[in-house]
Amino acid sequence: MYKKPEKIKTPTSRNSDVASLKDCIDDLINVYKLRGRLSEAEITGNWEKIMGKTISSRTEEIYFKDKKLFIKINSAPLKNELSFSKNKIIEKINEAVKSDAVSEIIFL
Repeated sequence: MYKKPEKIKTPTSRNSDVASLKDCIDDLINVYKLRGRLSEAEITGNWEKIMGKTISSRTEEIYFKDKKLFIKINSAPLKNELSFSKNKIIEKINEAVKSDAVSEIIFL
């Protein structure tokens, strides 16, 4: 009795369960719960781009704890001005990283 051979898959043939590299990396980030840490690193790495050169030059230290952003500013007048616009800064930062990485800002 003759049996028809199964179709041989080549490396170039598509399979329905094949995912893109971007989807695989996103899944890995979600599984290992790294999304928050990556957002924090993106904020600190792009601080000058997000807030501007003037604020960046007067920023001494930036760190996170429990979705709170702690910023050490070496200029008292600037710190006072920034404290009045905390909500706007939070929106700007979260928009830059496209997530809710910051829930509160504390100026030191």
